[in-house]
Amino acid sequence: MPHGVGLGPGPGLKSSDLLRLFCRTYNDLMSVKKDTKTQSGSSIPLPARAALVRLGRDIAVARRKRRISTADMASRLFVSRDTLWRLERGDPSVAIGTLATAVFVLQLHDRLATLAAPDRDALGLDLEMAALPQRIRRRPSRDDGT
Repeated sequence: MPHGVGLGPGPGLKSSDLLRLFCRTYNDLMSVKKDTKTQSGSSIPLPARAALVRLGRDIAVARRKRRISTADMASRLFVSRDTLWRLERGDPSVAIGTLATAVFVLQLHDRLATLAAPDRDALGLDLEMAALPQRIRRRPSRDDGT
């Protein structure tokens, strides 16, 4: 294998962009690992924990895009700034009501309403299809003489 093949940043990416992406991904994974270690008895699966971290980061980005300060957002949520920061870090101990209020304030609540909608539940639909009978037999007619 020639030197440098497959190791460069690729077309359209700078080395600094690649390093920044790597560091962000690494830091996200380390924060998930650290948080799961500090919470004794935590039963949250790692993929769910990573999803919470990403959700928190996305909420923080949405807040900043709307130019809402942490103090104003915390005030609108009726929580402390510390709780808002925990929400934006993906802390699973933050109340679901706080999350729901945050997405409402950011006008993203329509997505929350359809999060587990039955028509979007791919696994549920597959299981439902698998439970359908392969063929339907006609029942023999009852000839009671009546």
